[in-house]
Amino acid sequence: MENNECIIPKICGAVGGRTAEVFRNQFMEAEKHRIEIIEWRLDAMVDTYEAFQREKESIKACIETLRETQKQVMLTLRSVKEGGFFKGNSKEYFEILMEMDGNFDFGMIDIEYARWIDNAAGYLEKLPGSGGKRIVSHHDFERVPESSEILALFGKMAGLDATFVKGAFMAKNFSDTLRLMEVALDFNSEYPERKLIYMAMGEAGMTSRILTGEAASAITYGSVDTKAPTAPGQLDLGILAEILNLQRRAIQG
Repeated sequence: MENNECIIPKICGAVGGRTAEVFRNQFMEAEKHRIEIIEWRLDAMVDTYEAFQREKESIKACIETLRETQKQVMLTLRSVKEGGFFKGNSKEYFEILMEMDGNFDFGMIDIEYARWIDNAAGYLEKLPGSGGKRIVSHHDFERVPESSEILALFGKMAGLDATFVKGAFMAKNFSDTLRLMEVALDFNSEYPERKLIYMAMGEAGMTSRILTGEAASAITYGSVDTKAPTAPGQLDLGILAEILNLQRRAIQG
């Protein structure tokens, strides 16, 4: 693989919080670790468009907290159907992301594939962020589909103006996880201009979160709140960072 940065995944700490105070506590915990990215799960604070309007002061406080970091910041507004808390429609979803994009220079913005397809109705002429910043994501909490189905889905996602393609699937056994790793190899070979973020969710998929080498995900996620991780099977951020940074040192000699 020519893109060596994908040999060891970049580590992302998922930070949420219903209040600005909880958000800051989680942010400070994430800052302790040797990681590259902090993900703001805005849906933890904003589950409706009305909540977004109501929580403007809290959002402003969170943005001021984010200005303290040297790490890249990823913005995510995860919908209920995708495993998050946001209940609004696609128009509201995009309006929130667009306004947030104007308030802070996010290094990455996660846009759900289903919302992207909904935007064919013409909510926005221009999506939030730029192609280099965008992650187009899809989450399936039921299964890991057949390899051909996943590759077909990833191919459609790769055709959009987003550098990162993200797929998360629920693994029932290690065979599911292994199949997803094989799909990653095929995708990386077919779409070298895209960066694949993927994971097999659940206990059976934990290996995918610490995998290195040519089948590794471009980014892997860890939780600062082990009692409420943002996805099934998500590792504690400190443990994840320790494992991958040890591997990085081993590779670098």
